[in-house]
Amino acid sequence: MYSIETSNLFKIDIQTIYNFIMEEYDSPLAADNLIIHLKDKLNQLKEKPFSRAIVKDTVLASKGYRIIQIKNYLLFYKVDEKSKIVKLHRFLHGSRDWVNILKEDYGKEE
Repeated sequence: MYSIETSNLFKIDIQTIYNFIMEEYDSPLAADNLIIHLKDKLNQLKEKPFSRAIVKDTVLASKGYRIIQIKNYLLFYKVDEKSKIVKLHRFLHGSRDWVNILKEDYGKEE
């Protein structure tokens, strides 16, 4: 089984999205529901981290980014097979320009 490691960018994304849903839609249920779905997918990743596709962008694919859709959001992660760690990098709304966002993150990675 793999363990989960989160980047600071991922933590900021989660908090920002959660707050947005709470404030814009005034829906604690929707915000909590998203977190429940996220946790469910993370439990699946602990068992089978390679079950999700590598992103289609060649530059990002060469860095090992994988993608999983959770409702309207996209979770981007990498797998460190040697240390058995799933590294969560970003959690972004699917409508965002995620290719360029991830490319800009190169210097910010932990």
